[in-house]
Amino acid sequence: MIIILNVESGREVVTMRGHESVVGDLAWLPDDSRLMSGSWDHTVKVWDPVRGQELLSLQMGPRTNERVEHILISPDGTRLLATDGFPDVSGGRRETVLVWRSLRKK
Repeated sequence: MIIILNVESGREVVTMRGHESVVGDLAWLPDDSRLMSGSWDHTVKVWDPVRGQELLSLQMGPRTNERVEHILISPDGTRLLATDGFPDVSGGRRETVLVWRSLRKK
C-alpha cells in the first residue's frame, strides 16, 4: 500500500493498493503526473497519483531474486529503469535490469 499525505496538514490525500508484497522503491515522473512503485512481487506499477489509480503493471520477472529493488526515471521522463539490486559483497548475483520507454503522459 502507498499512501500520499499532505505535508502541511498531515492528512491522507490518496491511498494506492495493488502490490502483493513489500514496496521497495518509488519514483516520480519529472512533471509529477505519474508515480512509479517497485515491489518484491516482481512488478513495477505506474500510478495516477491524483486518483490513486493503477495505470499499468510491468513484470520484472518470475524468479524470487527478481524482486524490484530500485527504480529510476530518466531526466526527460521517457524511460524507466528497474533493477533487482546491485552486486553484493557476499558474492550474491543480481543481474536483472529492465528499461521501459514512453512513460510520458499523453
